[in-house]
Amino acid sequence: MNFNSLKIKAAGLSVGHEWSLEKFSPYIEFQMNFNDDDGFKYKTINFGARLPLITKTKFTFGLDVEGGLGSVDIKNSRNEFSFLSSGVGAFVNFNITQNISLFLNSKYMFYTEISGDIKCNDDPRPHNIPPDDIGSRLCPYYGVITPQQQDKIGNASGLKLSLGLKFSF
Repeated sequence: MNFNSLKIKAAGLSVGHEWSLEKFSPYIEFQMNFNDDDGFKYKTINFGARLPLITKTKFTFGLDVEGGLGSVDIKNSRNEFSFLSSGVGAFVNFNITQNISLFLNSKYMFYTEISGDIKCNDDPRPHNIPPDDIGSRLCPYYGVITPQQQDKIGNASGLKLSLGLKFSF
């Protein structure tokens, strides 16, 4: 993920459910990526659809479109950052048995930061200050928030690769 102010290489896992309809397969998944060296954690709920273009007995190739809502947490940062994500790519499915398949997904993803309020983490009480009030309000007990303390990391983009097993019931 390449943010405006940060480049991260993260690995992770996802768990989800896919429905098989006649012409496409909608899905929902929970995804978590992390990089312990940088203290980076990304969690998201994604919704998408796979549209098969070529289907053979043991092989399916097609288009994959996805959108989601996620959050990024970075060690030593004052905030948790919120994102909308969208992406498009391709998938390949290899059927190992009738109920088990190996899949490979490749998508180019775009992440748009939608973080709003600035949280004063030093304060044990929950107080949020809207970004347009920076400098004119105080974090209780700890002084004025300056624009440098805004801690926005900006939008991001990058290639999302997924390799895994799919189980059908």
